[in-house]
Amino acid sequence: MIEKKFSIILICVLLVAVCVAQENQDETELLPEPVCLDGKSVYINRFGKVILQTPFQYKMFANDAFSEGLAGFVENGKYGFIDETGKVVIKPSFDYIGKFSEGLAEIQINEKAGFVDKTGKIIVEPQYHFVSPFTNGFSLVRVEDGPDKKNILGIIFRVAEMTYKYGFLDKTGEIAVGKTKNKHIGKFDDADDFSEGLAPVKIDGKWGYVNEEEKMVIKRQFKEAKSFSEGLASATVDGENWGFIDKTGKFVIKPQFTDAEGFSEGLAAISTSKNGWGDWGFIDKSGNIVIKPTFFGVGNFHEGMVWLFFGRDGFGYADRTGKVVIEKLYSVSNFKNGIAAVSLPLFGKKFIRYGTSYIDKTGNFIWNAIEKNKMFTSSCDN
Repeated sequence: MIEKKFSIILICVLLVAVCVAQENQDETELLPEPVCLDGKSVYINRFGKVILQTPFQYKMFANDAFSEGLAGFVENGKYGFIDETGKVVIKPSFDYIGKFSEGLAEIQINEKAGFVDKTGKIIVEPQYHFVSPFTNGFSLVRVEDGPDKKNILGIIFRVAEMTYKYGFLDKTGEIAVGKTKNKHIGKFDDADDFSEGLAPVKIDGKWGYVNEEEKMVIKRQFKEAKSFSEGLASATVDGENWGFIDKTGKFVIKPQFTDAEGFSEGLAAISTSKNGWGDWGFIDKSGNIVIKPTFFGVGNFHEGMVWLFFGRDGFGYADRTGKVVIEKLYSVSNFKNGIAAVSLPLFGKKFIRYGTSYIDKTGNFIWNAIEKNKMFTSSCDN
């Protein structure tokens, strides 16, 4: 009996220790995006406590969020990176930057993109017109291939009608999938990122799927095709009716939607709009409509929540039943660990946002940018 009581006490002590450790971690862990306080960028924890203050003027741009321990900042029009203590680890010397992914981040110099590592060393020289973050060891890159030879104006004036070539870069800085004689230029007419071992690629007007050894695993047969998620990918043969294929290329959800996105948490966004805008909802993997297609736009599910676009009424969130639980936001992001970064309409003006706010899944504020700053200041509005 004594041994049993001792075991129970020991278990309780361990549980308390785990809870305390978790609470201590929550106290020190930064939420990814900065908030504005007195015109400066500061970072808070999940309880709304300021953990890191910076000397940098608050700017709302996509890549000042922390990724892999580093966050971007802008000073005198140039971009660099700080660590979680606020120390500048990569001096501001780039025209633009992206987030770190698999140890590398996009940089731009003179409108060309490349990659740096966490020391600021340039690993891939800026030479591309577009690069995607590294995933599964590859980055999708694009280079200009010259004016469209089918378009006379493009040949004469080199205006909008340009053609491009795509390939998949590895971390040596060379094209590894979609190789050509030029190690920095890919052979695909279009492509999307690798996911679940396959990437959709376009050659001569048709889309198929290649693996990481560049083998065409699913033959070119689609007018358009998108990346795999949860074992399925959306695709269309005629360019009008979208369905979902498996990794053999077989349609397992017949083409019947006017657009479709990937699956997340068992549900996929589909549109039934006839004019190419709006009427978005969700289906399950049997093709059954779970959330009626009535929204102007939708995201993907994260932690049981999805963002919705209502048009003039801004953005909000719904749960897996389609019940709208949060409304009237200016911009939104996906939930992570129960918290999402959002921005609010300034004083009820729907199309002016005011700083970054944080909410929980009930819509309660962890940080309300407008209330914290009390009044309008241009340094917190973007």
